[in-house]
Amino acid sequence: SDVLTVRRRSSGELLLRACLTAAADLARAEAWFSELHGRAVRVVQASGPHHFGNTPAGFSHDPSGCVIHLVNAATVASLSAAASLSSPPLHPARFRPNIVVSAAPEWSEFRWVGRRVRAGSAILEVLSRTVRCPAVNVDARHGSGKADIDVPALLSRHYPQHGPYLGVY
Repeated sequence: SDVLTVRRRSSGELLLRACLTAAADLARAEAWFSELHGRAVRVVQASGPHHFGNTPAGFSHDPSGCVIHLVNAATVASLSAAASLSSPPLHPARFRPNIVVSAAPEWSEFRWVGRRVRAGSAILEVLSRTVRCPAVNVDARHGSGKADIDVPALLSRHYPQHGPYLGVY
């Protein structure tokens, strides 16, 4: 569908509906996202299958664009503790995972890169660590919609051996 619909998660209230093939709606969507983020935002469309990654170049490891993002709950808890974030602590959902791993030691997911892991009955090939961008500075689950914590900086400060990475593709 060419229609973008944005709703408030907590209430279901319609915030934006725009037909992205109509120039006026596209401009309205760009203005809405620009106001929300406090900077100019441009809505782009991919030609064919595409994964909009978390870097300016996007995610390039799999040309199909079909990737799964894994986040380790123990790693998120470790970052929360190191940064003294307890009220509330960081939640794995902040990192926009497809799968949250809950039975692995903190940071162990980085050792999976280049290997295969089982998630239920699926076998997944772990391609790379996930570099964190400013999107994770916003708690999309419980927050105001504004940046509240500089997560990449916290990662680099408290875990310089890992840099601004958390999660794996």
